[in-house]
Amino acid sequence: MPLSNYLIACFHATKFWDLRWDTPTLVAWGISDKYLAVLEAEEFRKANPAAVKLNLIEGAGHMPQEDW
Repeated sequence: MPLSNYLIACFHATKFWDLRWDTPTLVAWGISDKYLAVLEAEEFRKANPAAVKLNLIEGAGHMPQEDW
């Protein structure tokens, strides 16, 4: 998806997982994120199973580089 189309989709999407993704993408998500629930990442992966791989990081929150 071209960046311009992605930004337009983000603006119009009601939920993060409503976005459709074609580019192979690794999503690293902190299990202890206080701002964005793991459900958001799981639903995004379910909506894009061929493109999105989800790695949940135990012991990490919203900013894993600062949690370790």
